[in-house]
Amino acid sequence: RRRNIQVPPGDGPGVLDLAAQLEQWLERDAELARLPAKFGFAVGYGTQADDGPAADILVVLGQETPRVLLAGARVATPVDEPLAAVRALTHAFLELAGEVSPPSRRMKALVAAIGAPAIFTRAGLQATECDRPISSRSSRRFGSTPGVFGLGLPFGAANAEMLCIAADLAEGFGGGQLRTTNAHALALLGVQADSATLARAAAQAGFIVDPQDPRLRIAA
Repeated sequence: RRRNIQVPPGDGPGVLDLAAQLEQWLERDAELARLPAKFGFAVGYGTQADDGPAADILVVLGQETPRVLLAGARVATPVDEPLAAVRALTHAFLELAGEVSPPSRRMKALVAAIGAPAIFTRAGLQATECDRPISSRSSRRFGSTPGVFGLGLPFGAANAEMLCIAADLAEGFGGGQLRTTNAHALALLGVQADSATLARAAAQAGFIVDPQDPRLRIAA
């Protein structure tokens, strides 16, 4: 359960390398058995944390210096060694979560209880102010984006026929690369061209390919 690492579809080798290092650490550090079951990490590119998926601790690459962010905070820390920073912040969470009442189960709750600067300080890190609150939940991305095509799942569900069609679309348009995401969607990787034909075929199969699809406004 500790291997809860999310990587946005289509991100490059640097992201995957760091995610692999995180996974190895999560498997080996026995103290992390005390982490809540849903406590998670995310690694990705972007200028804002909400370009990444839902997580408690986020590492944002794609800049001169990587940043490590906490869910629900207005502060972040630029670091040269993001893995070391994530380790320190995770252990700081374990130390501080039990000192508040009720004990915090997620980073956002701990940030609300004692403030992000206190967590960074316990981790031995210095935080800098962000221009707006950090959100740890990504916007849903359906349809065509550079190199990736999102197949939205209506109300988060798909039947066997839709999954078979998704596999066929991946073979025909994405070189056979198909991934799940945390945003009620499947992602076809390596899509280079002819996205209009892909969109028509996906829509006919029942997938959501338009970010303005009215089904997205229904909570189910």
